[in-house]
Amino acid sequence: MDDTKETKKGGQTASIEDLKNKGNECVKDGKFIEAVLHYTQAIKLDPNNYVLYSNRSLAFLKLDQHYLSLQDANETVLTKIPMKKKRFQRKRQNIAKRKRDNDTSKGKFNSNY
Repeated sequence: MDDTKETKKGGQTASIEDLKNKGNECVKDGKFIEAVLHYTQAIKLDPNNYVLYSNRSLAFLKLDQHYLSLQDANETVLTKIPMKKKRFQRKRQNIAKRKRDNDTSKGKFNSNY
């Protein structure tokens, strides 16, 4: 992974690795919102770094943001295994379709009784 990309903020330069380490420190200190911000900035610099998504997923989980945590966990898998990405996306779409179909069926069943 390329950790040489940098961003300027407030006159200071931060690398992906610096941002990740700051996020990790924030998690250790229980500063989960701040951790999410650091990981998000690092992801903007390196959107193919699955470790950043994984770390942010944990921070979201600690904030009880389960949906966002799951989204990042899924992105971790998709980013780490790009050749299986389409298959995973199709599987996720099929699960969502089945859930919708199941919800629709329940609605029809309940309306008949």
